[in-house]
Amino acid sequence: MKDKLYRDGILGDVVLKTNPRSRRISIRIHPEKGVTVNIPAGISCGKGFDFFLSERGKIAEVMARQKNITESARKAGKAVSPPSDGVVVRTLLSEITFVLESVDAEATPGISGRDVFVAEDLSSTGRDFLNTERPVTRKFIRYRSRSYGGDEADSGFLMRELVRVIRTEADFLLPAKLEFFARKYDFVFDSVSVKHNSSNWGSCSGKRNINLNLNIMRLPEPLCDYVVLHELCHLRYHDHGPCFHRFLDMLCDDNMKRLSNAGDPYALNLAEKIAAGASTSGNVMRREISGYRLI
Repeated sequence: MKDKLYRDGILGDVVLKTNPRSRRISIRIHPEKGVTVNIPAGISCGKGFDFFLSERGKIAEVMARQKNITESARKAGKAVSPPSDGVVVRTLLSEITFVLESVDAEATPGISGRDVFVAEDLSSTGRDFLNTERPVTRKFIRYRSRSYGGDEADSGFLMRELVRVIRTEADFLLPAKLEFFARKYDFVFDSVSVKHNSSNWGSCSGKRNINLNLNIMRLPEPLCDYVVLHELCHLRYHDHGPCFHRFLDMLCDDNMKRLSNAGDPYALNLAEKIAAGASTSGNVMRREISGYRLI
């Protein structure tokens, strides 16, 4: 069965999708992307739709909560607004700004230009940490639209362009970070892949392959490093037991000292939070990361 799209007047797009790996009908809810109904092979689309209808009230409640959480995260700078004219997205390497360059009701919406400017030459300044508030480069994505207010066609290609830009940065930085920590703490991994996942920040397979979500480029450096160290620690401990967390906390504490000594203001602030509370560095970082929304 091919994917089928149903447009709900309140919930938005509902995709009915056959998933051979599913054992039962399940529903995934995303505040921006809508609702996906996963249907096991051999079960009809009609049954999947009936299940959606039976859960529609609960889905509406969940989506409302998700939208409130996402809106709060946007105000705190922890979620990305739908790309449009003037929207700014910050990563560990750059400040990305969307610029509406031309409006033509007859034109095909699309990217019309890309500009990159150096904001700080780290080899000259000697800064030894990365910070989302201090971009290394400023990038401007210029685009065409059919209207000044934008439309659905804009949101699709602009988000794809944003993911492309962040992926390019992640492909450059994240393998280098992984290699740095592997050498520093004596880990051996097989390969690293940068993914665009919608449900996790990273993973480590039994074959020593590490996957990192490109979204960690949007995290402050101590939190980005936490995700990388978390997956590396799984090379020694395959569960999330006490030994795993003690080991991870030890590495995070050491890395926090490195970044604090380098002058990273976020690391210094985080160190104060850890010192003031009765919690480990890992617990504090997990709470901080939980406030960020994936794109």
